[in-house]
Amino acid sequence: MDNHFSNAERAEVLTQALPYIKKHTNKIVVIKYGGNAMINE
Repeated sequence: MDNHFSNAERAEVLTQALPYIKKHTNKIVVIKYGGNAMINE
């Protein structure tokens, strides 16, 4: 999987994510990984 994002696009995503990252700092987060996400091992 080759994703090509510009630096501006990466900065925008991080800018939008920062409040959520700060809100969940020092918290336990569980991420379910399976099903269609595991098509390629």
